Parts: sequence; C-alpha cells; structure tokens
Amino acid sequence: MVKKYAAALFWGIIFPCFSLLFSQETQLYVTDKNDPNIVYTRSYYLHLPAGYSDSTAYPLVLGFHGRGGAGETWSVTPQWTAKADAEKFIVAFPSGIDGLWNIGGPGYAELTNNRDDVEFVSVLIDTLRRHYKIDSSKIFVTGVSLGGFMVYHLGVELSHIISAIGPVAGRMAYFGFEPEYPLAIVHFHSLYDPVVLYEGAFIIPVHYTLQLWANENNCNPRPDTVDVAFGVKKISWHALDSHGDIDLYTIANSSHEWPSTGIKATDVIWEFFKNHSKDYSTSVPQPHRPAKKTTFHLSQNYPNPFNPSTTIPYNLPGSSHVTLTIYDLAGRQLETLVNGFQSAGKHQIVWQANGLSNGVYFYRLQTEHFSETRRLILLK
Repeated sequence: MVKKYAAALFWGIIFPCFSLLFSQETQLYVTDKNDPNIVYTRSYYLHLPAGYSDSTAYPLVLGFHGRGGAGETWSVTPQWTAKADAEKFIVAFPSGIDGLWNIGGPGYAELTNNRDDVEFVSVLIDTLRRHYKIDSSKIFVTGVSLGGFMVYHLGVELSHIISAIGPVAGRMAYFGFEPEYPLAIVHFHSLYDPVVLYEGAFIIPVHYTLQLWANENNCNPRPDTVDVAFGVKKISWHALDSHGDIDLYTIANSSHEWPSTGIKATDVIWEFFKNHSKDYSTSVPQPHRPAKKTTFHLSQNYPNPFNPSTTIPYNLPGSSHVTLTIYDLAGRQLETLVNGFQSAGKHQIVWQANGLSNGVYFYRLQTEHFSETRRLILLK
C-alpha cells in the first residue's frame, strides 16, 4: 500500500498554498510489447481521499504533467488533492521518463525510444484496481500541455476504459483516429497560448480537434456557444446519447497555464467528469456504436482527398426519409445533397465541391431514427 505523509509546503509564487497530504513515489515494471527483454521502470504518485475505505467504490482521476515535469509536480499541489478530499475520489499522478510522454505524434516515438506509454497507463489502472476499491465506470484522465496531448492519445486508445478526458493547453498530435467508444471531453485553451497555439502550427488546431471528435462521438455538427465569464467562452457539441458530449472553453485573458482565475479549470473539469461516467458495460469488447452499425451504414467517400468531385456511398436497411447534408468545419450547412424518401439498399451520390476552398468538410446522413457523420478533405 502507498503511504500518505503529512506536510505543509509553501510554494511561493507558483503554488501559494499548502498541501496537507501527499504520497511517496511508487514504482511499476512494464514489459515492452515489442521486445519482452526490455522492462521499463515506471513511477507514479497516489493520493487517497481523506477517510478512504474499502467499503466504498471511488472514482479515479489520472493527472498528467507537462514536458519536463513529473508526477510529484502535481502530487504536492492542492489542485487535485484538495478536490479529491472534498469530492471523495482517488487521484494518481504518473511520471513520464525524462519528463516526456509518447503522445503518438510525429517525432515523439523517436524522443521516447518508441516507448509504449499507453501500456504503462493500462498497467497502472489495472494495478490500482487490484489494490484499491475503484468504480470502473468512473475512470477519468486530465493533463496539461504535453500531458494534454497524452490525454487525447489515451482517449483514442483506451476509450473502453476511460469515461471522460479533460485536456488543458494540449491537442491531438495526429490525424486519423477511431476510438472504440464515444468519449466525453472538456477542454481548456487560451486563444493566445504562446506554446501550444490555438490555431495550430504543424499540428491540428484546437477547434478542429474537437470538431473531429464531435464527428466520432456522433454529436450535432453545429456547436452552441455561450459567454461564461469575461474573456471565457464555452463551445459545446451535444451527443445524441450524452456519452460523447464535448465542451471547449476558450480563454482570451490567459497564457499557457492551468486556468484558476475567472474560471477554475479543476472545478469545471471535475463537475464534467461527475456527469459523464460510463453507464454501460465494457467488460466484453463491442463494436464502436454497435446500434448504428447494424442498422445502416455511411461509407467513406472516395476518392478522399478529392478535387473537385467525390462519391458518397451509403446503405439503407429499410425504406426511409433520408437527408444527406454537407457542413464546413464551423458546422455551417453548405449544401443538401439528398432530401426525400428512398428505398432500402445501396445508394451513392456524387458531390461537386465547386467554388470551395481547400480544407476539411463533413457529410451527415440522417433518417427518422439514425444519423452518422464522416469527414472528407478537399485538396486542390
């Protein structure tokens, strides 16, 4: 068992408050999947909520540090430990080797010697479940900066385990992802972040990242936007079944940091986590969104990328009123390709994207009972 130690640590300007309970470093040993002769020594810090008891199943939150950090960085600050005590959940802080995570994007495989950090997190979750009473329907992941990138990578690879993610000042590091299950996301990002640019530089822009996830989660392609506080906007994509709800908080008056003034990211993320636990079994592998896959199928357009025309195939299991609509990246409806009654069977429609600029667009097929959205790329 991991021991808890009492301490009172004054952190000056960076962390001007006290942490009363924090844990010592604990090690795990993870065998490399590709070479069983390689065993990585990994570590994490654990905080059990005050009054922890094996008679209660607790939510679990994993917190991921940024580049150059370590699990200890978060374990001695009250951002999540105080929240864990107040709300009664377990929080663990994994450490990357040399302060790095293999986030699955270009360059990081080489930087991390192709280390499988997803496997490390899987082993960590399994280890914690063996030693502590954890509610498997309430496993959440959050992280900042490079840790935010890692959170997205875990969301793709471990959507059968993780209930929701809360990245801060991080993004997806790659295109082309298909999580097994819808995944709820709450994301915080400064519009003027000088480190992880909101609009992107060589990697995916933040809004585009969330729009891609909205597509995977079967959300309404047009998000709602509300002003939360001065300089803070909330952009929300609502999923049909709520499992894949997405909230993006953009901040105009901060930098590359964990928001704590004007809006408190820790409080908002935890409240989002509480409302997005898994309420379906993932003990047996299932197809992603199985109900839709067994009723009708919207195929990927071809060619893709395309210029200027592409074919969109789909299959209807029964006669139905059908709409097939094109949207841009902002969720604006551009064109309706089909709007009428169609018989069961295979169909296809050719779209001519004349007059449009290069970029990513979405096509959405909808009947009385089902809908599905896919993305296509116009490249001239």
